[in-house]
Amino acid sequence: MPERRMISRDIFDSSVAWTLGTTLKGYDGLKAQRVFETLILLADDYGNGKLIPELIRKKAFGSIPDVEKDVTSDDIIYWIRLIEEKEKAVLIYEVEGQKYYTLTGWQHYQRGNWRPTDSNIPKPPDDLINKSNVSNPKVFDSLRDEEKKNIREGNKESDISEKTICRTSFPSDSKFYAAVKTLFPEIKDEKAIQKQAAVLDEIERHDRMPLEGLLPILKWAKQDEFWKSVFLSCGKLRCKNDGVTMKWQSIKAAYDRERSKESDDSSTEPEPEEWKCPKCGITQRKYQSNPTCQYCRSENQND
Repeated sequence: MPERRMISRDIFDSSVAWTLGTTLKGYDGLKAQRVFETLILLADDYGNGKLIPELIRKKAFGSIPDVEKDVTSDDIIYWIRLIEEKEKAVLIYEVEGQKYYTLTGWQHYQRGNWRPTDSNIPKPPDDLINKSNVSNPKVFDSLRDEEKKNIREGNKESDISEKTICRTSFPSDSKFYAAVKTLFPEIKDEKAIQKQAAVLDEIERHDRMPLEGLLPILKWAKQDEFWKSVFLSCGKLRCKNDGVTMKWQSIKAAYDRERSKESDDSSTEPEPEEWKCPKCGITQRKYQSNPTCQYCRSENQND
């Protein structure tokens, strides 16, 4: 087992850190970066390690109970897959049914004076890096300001908004799968259903919008005169049309405005009836069952 590791200070400005920080919402970016650092610390002296999500979760967040209880094994897999897909900093391979990971920039950064120890972790296939199109294994190098700007503005290739990474397969009895079929029963393609279910799952996990609260809003959008021609799929709900607000957030804002308007209309008091005072003959508004004439001041006058 490894006893010491070298982590360059450049990791703070690395492509991995910036990609995770700008792709994921809120504290998820920090959590994912901690997972990446944990992979470095758990790897053997050749940059390889067992891909055991529960072990990685315990090691990364075991000392922070409040965070650990909010992170699932599926989150760990999702973040690692994200790093693999976007940056090629981690590559996943399988040997005899067991999944492993390898860090592509290992030899460049782990230049200690110690001799590598023997490891029981099988090495990745020789052609794994070539097949994965890893162009530059120095993934920890600091980015130039122009590169940071491209990531921040979403100009980097393979933007996550264009390609959703499904963290798992959703069974037909899962709530996300069922929601897609409820909203779009005409969809028969299993791949399309899985992709849309993954987006609903991301909205719940990353945007902190529970499906139970989102589903009534999306059902309303399917009936609204404007949104029914715009909301044609769940696949684009996390896309930012104006660069700031996601589509599902725009739909929710419209839904909230409509509900607020209906609430205001229902709270408006009806206009009082008119009645004619039998004594003075003046017609006026009736504010109570036995009104008093506002002109002759006759009391207990009934119409």
